[in-house]
Amino acid sequence: MHIHMHSEAVNVLFPFDGRTLGGSHISTTALIKALDPLRYRARVVLNCGDGPLADYLRGQGVSFDVLALPVLLNSKADLAPRNWPAIRRMLGEMQHYLRLHRTGIVQTNEKLMRTMWALPARMSGVKFFHFQRGPLKEMDLEKRLTFFLAHHVAGISRYVVDTFPGFVARKSSFIDAPYDTSAPVPDKKAARQALRLRVDTPDGVPLIGMAANLQPRKRPLFFVEIARQWFEAGFGDARFLLIGRAYEGMEGAFAAAVRASGLEERVAFLGFDPDPMLFLAGCDVSVAPAIDEASGRTLIESMLAGTPVVASRDGGHVEYIEDGVSGFLCDKDRPDLFAEKIFALCGDSALSCDIVTNALDMARGRFSLSLHADRVMAVYDKMLFQDASASSNR
Repeated sequence: MHIHMHSEAVNVLFPFDGRTLGGSHISTTALIKALDPLRYRARVVLNCGDGPLADYLRGQGVSFDVLALPVLLNSKADLAPRNWPAIRRMLGEMQHYLRLHRTGIVQTNEKLMRTMWALPARMSGVKFFHFQRGPLKEMDLEKRLTFFLAHHVAGISRYVVDTFPGFVARKSSFIDAPYDTSAPVPDKKAARQALRLRVDTPDGVPLIGMAANLQPRKRPLFFVEIARQWFEAGFGDARFLLIGRAYEGMEGAFAAAVRASGLEERVAFLGFDPDPMLFLAGCDVSVAPAIDEASGRTLIESMLAGTPVVASRDGGHVEYIEDGVSGFLCDKDRPDLFAEKIFALCGDSALSCDIVTNALDMARGRFSLSLHADRVMAVYDKMLFQDASASSNR
């Protein structure tokens, strides 16, 4: 049951920077396509219209506007007095855009967009909803202001919500990310054969995968260390394969770590893969060594791809993996333990099958797109209903 007091669909604006593409963008795009059009109508606006997100949205059939904002409020320097005239004009332009499209709700999912859109949304009388996808460990002035301005804040995991200070927690909720749980498990035999051909690896050699953007928090260099521990322990031949986009100079650092370990023939960065599910389905084991991970999209995608997961016992990972039942959790600083659990899964097909079955049942029961969309629209209803109710009681 839902509360909806409007005779026509409410316009919801989703602003993005556009220069990056990650799991949060994939999740939000899925939400945009799943909203009930009789209740809520999505509009997407990008600050950068020629980045990877624009390409992804086009591929998903999601239209968007480009509103190139002249000042990105990303640092104290951006607030220097010389920028004040431009900031005033920019705020006016943003308010005009909101009014022009009769916007009822602004939902942000990125830090920069939260900073940019919180004030103009409030100044325009528009409900402001932020989806927080990382822990709030330090509350600086920008965070205090923008979270104060928010009508509601959702956290992607309990790990994230537990970091909210009191004034944010009082207007917050926990909403799992969405996944396509209705799709069948990919043909693993075909996926594995395709991956073997891609990396020129014979049958019988385990394929160990990691799907993540190359960023320090995702720990691609730790993945190399896991591989080194594997071979040092004498576990036999294997290929350790990483897909994702490279940021912050990490591709060079990754290549240097591989060379330093002497693993150029066994560890490879394959670059961005537009179909990570097929890659994960082709792997014997999926590895997620990230720390401070709010949820970990790779974990759930691996489960839905029928591939067992070995992850760091850190952040939101512990909410999704029951150790030894739906995957394995390892001390985040013990690459040797990661290697041992990977070896256990590669060498015991019954163990791997049990974990895959348990993980798939959990993922399908918890992470459906329809459930996610219903929970988000319930937040929209609540924000709008509270406003209407308060007005009628005055």
